[in-house]
Amino acid sequence: MEKVQIRSVASFFFFTLLDSNLAYKATSDAINICNKELKRTDKQILPNSFLIETNYKVWKRYKDVKPKMNWEIRDIPNPFDIPEGINLSPWRQFIKDEHTNVSLIVVWSRLLGFSDKDIAEGMGVSTGTVRYRAGKGLKALAGELKPAVTDA
Repeated sequence: MEKVQIRSVASFFFFTLLDSNLAYKATSDAINICNKELKRTDKQILPNSFLIETNYKVWKRYKDVKPKMNWEIRDIPNPFDIPEGINLSPWRQFIKDEHTNVSLIVVWSRLLGFSDKDIAEGMGVSTGTVRYRAGKGLKALAGELKPAVTDA
């Protein structure tokens, strides 16, 4: 797998699972599946739709796992360090409130830059559905980012 693909897999799980330990384990699982597919097909690079399909399947296994505080990743630098001063609470609220297929599509489409066609093929939906859900998700996310209006 190329570094860019590995980075997109890791980013997908970090932004959707919101727990660095779970994201690391899910990333490892997804990369193992992809590497097996590469060996099986003798390809150098996987199509983006396969990457999305694999991430989606692995994500389903981890989405309901509760984070365990005793999981430790030793001797590996944390690839999910967030710069100080970055507030992820609106993103966390968006992930919590929005329908999962909508939030996943926002991650793939807007954060990771996958095409609507690749997302549609990977999820088994139409490109129109992908576009609709991306638009719906962006509106919902914008709602999370609006400052609270208070009466003075």
